[in-house]
Amino acid sequence: MSEPQDNSSLPILLTISAAVLLTVVAGWYLLDDDFSVTTGVPGPAADNSTVAAPNGSAESELIEPVAGDEQRADSLVEALVEEAKIEPAAARLDANLRKARMAAEADLLAYPAGQSALFYYDQILEIDPDHAIARAELETVLGKIAHTVSAHMAAKEYADAHALAVLVARRHPGHELVQEVAQELDRLTGEYVEQAMQYAQDGNEDEVTTALAAAEELPGRNPEYFSALRESIDSIQNSRITAEQNRKERARLANVQASTAWVEKVRSAIVAGRLVAPAGDSAVEYLAERDSPKDQKEELTKELIDALMAECAAKISLGGLNEAERLLIAATELVGDTPDIQALRNDLESAFVATESAKFLALAEFVRLNVVPARYPSSASRRNLTGWVEIAFTVTSSGETADIEVRHADPAKVFNNAAIKAVEQWKFEPRVFRGQTISQRTGAKLVFDIQ
Repeated sequence: MSEPQDNSSLPILLTISAAVLLTVVAGWYLLDDDFSVTTGVPGPAADNSTVAAPNGSAESELIEPVAGDEQRADSLVEALVEEAKIEPAAARLDANLRKARMAAEADLLAYPAGQSALFYYDQILEIDPDHAIARAELETVLGKIAHTVSAHMAAKEYADAHALAVLVARRHPGHELVQEVAQELDRLTGEYVEQAMQYAQDGNEDEVTTALAAAEELPGRNPEYFSALRESIDSIQNSRITAEQNRKERARLANVQASTAWVEKVRSAIVAGRLVAPAGDSAVEYLAERDSPKDQKEELTKELIDALMAECAAKISLGGLNEAERLLIAATELVGDTPDIQALRNDLESAFVATESAKFLALAEFVRLNVVPARYPSSASRRNLTGWVEIAFTVTSSGETADIEVRHADPAKVFNNAAIKAVEQWKFEPRVFRGQTISQRTGAKLVFDIQ
C-alpha cells in the first residue's frame, strides 16, 4: 500500500512569511525617493545631495538612520529564520505520526521498510526521542510484530522471523523480540550441532551431513563457525575411525591367540584319549566351543573322527559295547553316516546281538506257544523209577529249539532221551533285541514221576 501524500502548506507559508519580513526590514535601506515623497517619510539618500525640508525651507541637511535600527533588524531576521526551522520540524512530526498510524491500520508494520509504521515511528523518535505518543504507539506496533515473529517461529519460518527481528534490531537492539529470536535460533543451532557431533561419534555420515545442513540453513549464522565446526567433526570422525581400526586389530590378535590356544586344547584332549568324556573336558566339547576358520575346523574334526572310530573298534573287540556306541554316536554327529561309520555300526550291532544271545535267560522270560510233555520211558516204568533232567537249549530267531543238551540228570541217562525229544517239539515267541529277533539260550528242568 502506498503512503499518503503530505499536502500540508504550513512549511511553505512559514518560509514565505520569513522572506517577506526580511524584505520589509531591509526596505528601510532600499526604498527610493518616490517612497519618501508618497509617504512623507524620508528614506536614505543615494548620495550626499540635499533634499527639501518638510516646511519648504531652502535650508539643506543630511538625514542619518536612527542609531541601533540595523542591529534590531538583524536580530529580527535571525529570530524569524529560527522559527521557520522549528515550525517545519513540528510539521514533519505530525505528518510522520499520521503516516505511522495509517501504516499500522493497514498492517504495514515493518514492510515496506521505508513506508512501514516501524519506519515512521522511528523517524519521529529520531527527531524527538521524548515523543510520548510515538513511544506508546510504537510499543503497540512492536507487540504486533512480536506476535507475527512468534507465529513464524512456531511454523519454522525462521528466515521470515529473523528478517523482522533484524528490522527491529536496527533501532531497538535490546528489544525482547530481538533477544527471543536470537536465543531460539542459537538454541536450534546448538541442537543440530549436538546431533551432528553425536552422529560423528556413532559413524552415521549421512546424518552428520543432514544435521549440519539444517543448522547452516538457519538465518544469521556465522560461516566461520561452521568451518571450525566441520574441522572438529572431521577430527572426531578420524579419531573414531582410528579407534575402530585399533579395536579391530586388537580383536584380530586376540582371536588369533584364542584360536591357537583352542587348537592346542582340542589336540591335547584327543591325544589324551578324552574324546567324549569327562564332561566339560573332552575333545568333542572343545571342538564345539568356537566357530574357527573352516580349514582349521575341518582338520581338527578329521583328527577327532579318526580317533573316535579307532577307539570304537578297540572297545568292540574288548567287549566295551556301550562305550563303543557312545563313541560311534559322537563320530556320526560330527561327520554324518559315512560308509566307514555304517560298517563300524554293523560290527557293533553284531557284537551286541552275540553278547545278548550268549546270555542264559530263565524259561519264564519266554512266551511258550507249544509245550509237549515228556513221555515216561517204559523201562523206567517197569522198574518203578522216578527222576529229573536239567536241560539247556537255544530258542532260535524263528521260535524253535536248537542246541539241546542235558546239563544234569538223576538218575543219570534214564530220562535223558525222553527229555530231549520233548524239548525238540517246543515252540516259543522269538526274542527281540535292539529291534531284531535273536536266538537266546535258556533251560528247563523236566521231572519224571509215576502217578
